[in-house]
Formats: sequence, structure tokens, C-alpha cells
Amino acid sequence: MLQPLAQLGRSTLIYGLGLAAGRLLSLLTLPIFTRYLSATEFGLIALLLLAGMVARQACGLGIGGAAGIVYFRAADASGRAAALWTAAMLTGLGALALLGLAWLAAPALGGVLLDGAERAGLIRWHALGLAAGMLAEMLLLRLQFESRPAAFVLLSVGQGATGLALSYLLVVEAGFGIAGWIVGNCGGALLGLLAVLLVVLAGCRPAFDRHLVRPLLTSGLPLVPGGLLTLLLFQGATYAVAREAGLAVAGQFSIALQFGAGMMLLTGAFGNAWYPYFQSHAGRPEEAARQFPRLVSAYAFGFGLAALAFFAVARPLVALLTEAGFHAAYRGVGWSALAYYLLALWSMLLPALYFARETWLVLPVQAAAVVYAAGGHVLLLPALGLEGAAMAVALGAGGMVATQLLANRLRGYRLPMTEPGRLLAALSALAVAVLTQRAIDESLALPLALPASAALLAAYAAVGWRGLGRERLALTTRLRARGQLRA
Repeated sequence: MLQPLAQLGRSTLIYGLGLAAGRLLSLLTLPIFTRYLSATEFGLIALLLLAGMVARQACGLGIGGAAGIVYFRAADASGRAAALWTAAMLTGLGALALLGLAWLAAPALGGVLLDGAERAGLIRWHALGLAAGMLAEMLLLRLQFESRPAAFVLLSVGQGATGLALSYLLVVEAGFGIAGWIVGNCGGALLGLLAVLLVVLAGCRPAFDRHLVRPLLTSGLPLVPGGLLTLLLFQGATYAVAREAGLAVAGQFSIALQFGAGMMLLTGAFGNAWYPYFQSHAGRPEEAARQFPRLVSAYAFGFGLAALAFFAVARPLVALLTEAGFHAAYRGVGWSALAYYLLALWSMLLPALYFARETWLVLPVQAAAVVYAAGGHVLLLPALGLEGAAMAVALGAGGMVATQLLANRLRGYRLPMTEPGRLLAALSALAVAVLTQRAIDESLALPLALPASAALLAAYAAVGWRGLGRERLALTTRLRARGQLRA
């Protein structure tokens, strides 16, 4: 058990360090951008990002998800190269479609998203950056599939850093406001695509295989509605907040989502390592049946501690890194992080249906999650405002986990994915700890809340360490054996 954990751990660490570097850059520049951009402008940016995510998901045709399926089924290196480049060319066609649609619809979108049809040019700049990002991400999959996390991270972080640097110059130094932010990020995406092309072309000759178009599309297109539903689950809340409470509160909510998305430093790093890892077990079902349930338990306890930490540090961190008009955002940070934790937990339950080739089941599960979140918004947003919206997102993600567990059971998959008792214990302990932390935040002044939060984190860590009994025993046995060898 320790060997697969170590293998996943090494890749996760590298991906995590890279994501952490990119996220740190964003956090360090956040005080600057919140000084030069208002909460209302952040609300406009949040709506623009939401529209861009929807457009990318629709025009991407699901090829990003299908590429891995076709790639790992290829018999040799030339087949894998053909799978990657055929997927990249299809993605390029989708990117061209996005650009064409954005060019035609820019005046109308400018009026809706940026509060003025005269800003149509900014819509086109944003679309250009989206198209470049689509193609760069597709080509980067080669590095991920070949287990080259260092190169993957270097290129990803470089693109993000370039976009931030250009945005800083245009927003702060040149005073272009929201226009500077849009054009700067577009420039970062274009330069990032150029760098990715130079790296990928150096070791992989382009090849197109028309016979792969059909499997890529048949595997990818069913993923598009599900991807849109996931976007609606996480990002659609911004639109709901804007309608219910106004753009200023939507701007605060977008800041809460940005801080909470720091959880993706961990879950995203783990996910980048998890996908090729579980796909490599497609021909080894017995080994997968032994390892996967224990890995799910280890994730539930270990990453649960990280999710709880976001609740604990949200209040002082938001106060430290933002202007006073954004301080209320801390109430949504922890719930946003919890939602990302639950989304990654859900993704760990998918190998059973991937191996059974029943990926169609993902869509109804995601649709159910959106229904759960919508119900949460109706009940919680009017009463609790920003925090209610974030809670509704977490409710949707939690409902997705529960629905997937039920679906796996009803479908009777042979590959077990969980140890029910340990998973229930981990999630129950986390729920109690989260509610306790929120009570601490609302009842204690910050100087008293900090030590109370630290004690709560220590208590949860102790519960998690105890819950990982078999893994703890294996680890201590190995450490003792190493000590005896050295002696």
C-alpha cells in the first residue's frame, strides 16, 4: 500500500508545488488589484470569467476528457502521439469556432457582461486568450500523461505569471482598469501557448489520424453537458449572488471563491496524478480493488484536514490581503474550499464506471448536484447572503458524492471504490469540525479565535491519524525496519 501512496505522493507534491507557486503569485498581487479595481469591477470580471468558462466547455467538445481515454488505449508511442495531435487539432477547430462566435456576438456580450456595448473589443481580447488557453492545455496533456510533472508545472506557472505581470503593468502602471486586466491575461495566454508549442514540438512530431476523430468525439461530446453542469455548480453561484445582492457582493463572493480555490492547489495536484494512475490500472482489476478503497479513505482524512484549515485561516487571511470592502468575503472561503475537496472526492469514485465504460452515468450525477445546489441557493442565499451561496455550492458537491456512491452501488460495479465505515467516519468528523470552526469565528474575537482554531485542527488531525490505522501501522513498521538496518 505504501508504494502506490509514495508514487502518487511524489507526483502530487510536484504538481502541488507548481500550483502553490501560481496561487501564491495570485495572492500576492490580490492586495494590489483590490486597490486599483473596485468590488463592482471584480463582479464584472467574475461574470466575464463565467461566460468564458461556459464558452470553452462548449467549444472544447469534451476533447480534453476524451484524449486520455484514447491515448491510454493506444498500443505504441506512435499511436499515442497521433491521439494527442488529433485531439489538439480538433481542439484548435473548437477554438476557432469560439473566436468566430465571440467576434460576432461581442457587441451584445459587452452590453450584458461589461456594462457597455462599446467594450466589444474587450470581449474579443478575452476570447483570444480563451482560445490560446484551450490549445495550450490540450498540448500540456502530453506532459501529464507521460508523468513529467516538472515540465508541466513550469509551463503552467510561467503562463500564469506572465499574465499577472502584464495585467499589473496595464492596470497599475498604465491605469487601464478592467481593460488592462483582460488584455494582460490574453497576452499571458498567447505567450504561454507559444512556449508549450516549442516544448511539445521538440519531442513529438505532429500526426493526424482520421480514424481517431470518431472515438474522440463519441467519448468527448457526452462529457460537454457534464462539464457545463459542473461549471454551473461552482461558478453559476456568482450570477445568483449578483441578481440577489448586487455586483458589489458578487465581487466579494468572487474573492471568496478565489481564496477557496486555493484548495485546488492540493486537489488539483492530486487529480493530475490520480487520473493517469488509475487509468494505468485498467488491466489490473485485482490490484485496483485492493488499493483504490484505501486511497479514497486516505484522501478523505488527509485532505479533510486541509479543507478545515481553510475555514480556520480565512478570517485573518482575507483581512490581511484585501481592502476593507472585501473583508466580508471570509465567510465564503471555507465553504468554497470544502466544495473543491468534495469534488475531488467524487472524482475518486469514477474509476469503476470508467473501467465499465459507463461514463454516461456522470451526466445525471452532475445534473443532480446542480439541482441540490439550486435548492440550497433558494433556501440559503436570501437568509445568509454570500455565505449561503457558498454553502449551497458545498451542498451540491456533497450531494454529488452521495449520488455517485448510490449509483455505483445500484450499477453493481465489480470494482469497489470505498471502505464505507472509514469514509463515513472521515466525513462525519469533518462536518462536526467545520460547524465548530464557524461557531468559533462568529463568537470569538480574532485573538481568541486563532488558538481555538489551532486546537480544533490538532484534534481533527488526531482523529484522522487514528482513522488511518492500517496505513499508520504500515508506515511505522517500515520506519522501524529502516532504523534497524541503519543500526
